[in-house]
Amino acid sequence: PTCAVCHAEMDPIGFALENFDAIGAWRDDYDGLAIDATSEMPDGTQLDGLDSLVAVIKQDPDTAARILRELAKVKNPRGAAQNK
Repeated sequence: PTCAVCHAEMDPIGFALENFDAIGAWRDDYDGLAIDATSEMPDGTQLDGLDSLVAVIKQDPDTAARILRELAKVKNPRGAAQNK
């Protein structure tokens, strides 16, 4: 489906940030289960939590801009599509 295209980009980032709850507090488990913050970006880059995501962003400054664009699409899908 159409959704898969965006999710392939965004899900790895979300999984890398999984240790943060809905209000930004750190957590090591969710309902008693250890959190798995590992994922793989579409280009094959492996992520394992926040530190690895920060390292990727530092290596490629355009990554931060892409993440912000994708987050804007989630927050305002119609507006973001019009303002690429």
